[in-house]
Amino acid sequence: MRVSDLARLFEYNYWANRKLFEVVAELTPEQFTQSVAGSYGSIRNTLVHVLSPNGAGSIAVAVLRAASA
Repeated sequence: MRVSDLARLFEYNYWANRKLFEVVAELTPEQFTQSVAGSYGSIRNTLVHVLSPNGAGSIAVAVLRAASA
């Protein structure tokens, strides 16, 4: 794998996360935190789970935690 391949994957990840946050931003606080079957309890908790291992995810996790406080 070349550096250009890694850069393309990084760019795709950034694009996909932006799309995801565009949709999540439209949710009400109740929708964002309501219990959802087959997930980590809520959309919020699922996003925290998915983004936590991601280096940039620590920033997103902090934002998500602040948004639900």
